[in-house]
Amino acid sequence: MNDETFELLTEKDCCKILEQHVSADTHLVNYKIYKANSKVVGYMGDHFRLKIFYQDYLKNTVQELKFFVKCKPIINKRQADYENETGFFKKECLLYQNILPKLSALTDVQLSPRCYLANKKCLVMEDLMNRNFASKRSYLNLEECESLVRCLAKFHCASIVFEELYSFNGNKFRLNQLFKEEFKEIAFSFVEGQPRNKWLKTTTECVIQCIKFLQLANTHNINEKLKYVAFNGMETFISPSEKFRNVVTHSDLWCNNFMMNDDLECLLIDFQLARYNPPAYDLLLSLYLNTTKDFLEENMENLLELYYITFKNMLLQYKITPEEVFPKKRFLESIEYFKLPAVLEAVYFATNTLISPETSEYVMADAERYHEFIFVNRSKYILEEFGKNSSFKSGLLQVLIPLIDILQKTDVKQILFT
Repeated sequence: MNDETFELLTEKDCCKILEQHVSADTHLVNYKIYKANSKVVGYMGDHFRLKIFYQDYLKNTVQELKFFVKCKPIINKRQADYENETGFFKKECLLYQNILPKLSALTDVQLSPRCYLANKKCLVMEDLMNRNFASKRSYLNLEECESLVRCLAKFHCASIVFEELYSFNGNKFRLNQLFKEEFKEIAFSFVEGQPRNKWLKTTTECVIQCIKFLQLANTHNINEKLKYVAFNGMETFISPSEKFRNVVTHSDLWCNNFMMNDDLECLLIDFQLARYNPPAYDLLLSLYLNTTKDFLEENMENLLELYYITFKNMLLQYKITPEEVFPKKRFLESIEYFKLPAVLEAVYFATNTLISPETSEYVMADAERYHEFIFVNRSKYILEEFGKNSSFKSGLLQVLIPLIDILQKTDVKQILFT
């Protein structure tokens, strides 16, 4: 293990963590940091676990606590360079320091793990496995999906409640007025030469090659529309909207970035890509990433109704009139408006999230392969995966076919200006 691992936390840090977790008279005895998992669990950081051993004077015994530790990449040099250029980790730390605690305080249930330490080196959070939370490794069933939808509705609604509580005398307070770095766009960059602009180009080319692989009659027209949306439309779609109410959005809820327990309580994790934009985008992206095309055709209407009712009821708890701040008609209009960018981003994410564990580990094991996959030639890996991995092919088609359908039916230039 890299020697830097042992510099992530000091004895003083562990004492602060212990003080927050245990109210009784205690004393730090020792602590240990170790790798969380041998498998790849993320592309934007390294993950460890922390054990704290402490003397409980009331019980006269040595007790043990376990925590989850996330840090900037320190194992893969290319990954570390990538993070330094983009600032993924800094952004998530700022969210845990400045925004998430404020929003969590407004909800009647916990929506994200408690964070005990956030600094320039690492995040130390409760280890949700201690409470039998786990990531979902397959598409969500209806009950699971409803749990995620309710969780998202409360998470989104907390932003509006916070803003309404801090708006006085006709002066509308908005979170992005106060928090700039927390909402800095990191997923997409439209600046030539920037890392995420290279990512955008190589991922777009990868999706183009996948569409060509399908040998459709109008492939050229579909891919021209795709390129127009990716390079001319997404900047508008992902920015704070002037048409619809904006909230704090997670913007990356694939299966590794939320966890559920046996009671179907849902918690959101990994906030590096958070945005300040309309909630419909986040909701749709989450549904496209975690359910199938057939499932959504059957359940979309009811899931949207569940989302809005949950959102509305939370507003009413704070005596905020839903039709004034988040009218249902505008919400449904925003759903239609954001279907195209949400399914496009779901396809782009799927070229990362759906590849086999073996391919993920192969890419991550070598710094140059990682660089090639992220910035240079993702098509090389994905087309091979598409041909040999039926699970990957099926999963990618669950979002790629809806994207193609929308592109075929849509005047992409007109939608941006309506």
